[in-house]
Amino acid sequence: MKLTLSLSKDQWDLVLNRLNKFRKDSETIDLVCLAIESQDFEQSFAKELYECLTSNGVNPFKFPRTTEMIPLVGGHRFCKRSELAGKKWQDLEPEYYAFLLQIHGGKKK
Repeated sequence: MKLTLSLSKDQWDLVLNRLNKFRKDSETIDLVCLAIESQDFEQSFAKELYECLTSNGVNPFKFPRTTEMIPLVGGHRFCKRSELAGKKWQDLEPEYYAFLLQIHGGKKK
């Protein structure tokens, strides 16, 4: 099962604690609890980039160029991370737009 809600680990823990009382009552609730317990809370590069853009007041719906990223607070580290990973900046664009489609429920045409 895949849960695509943007909640922090603490918020997921709260949901899990509230649902644990009803685990034995419903197989569905048990499955939701198992999905929450199995979540990986590591953030993707695309999610971190989205948060950086929004926190700096930059339009997150347009993939930025490196020259636009460097002056942002925390922006330089994204350029450096892609460089250290051996990826070209423009190669990250499809992954970023796929992330945007996922979180905003858009449909790809």
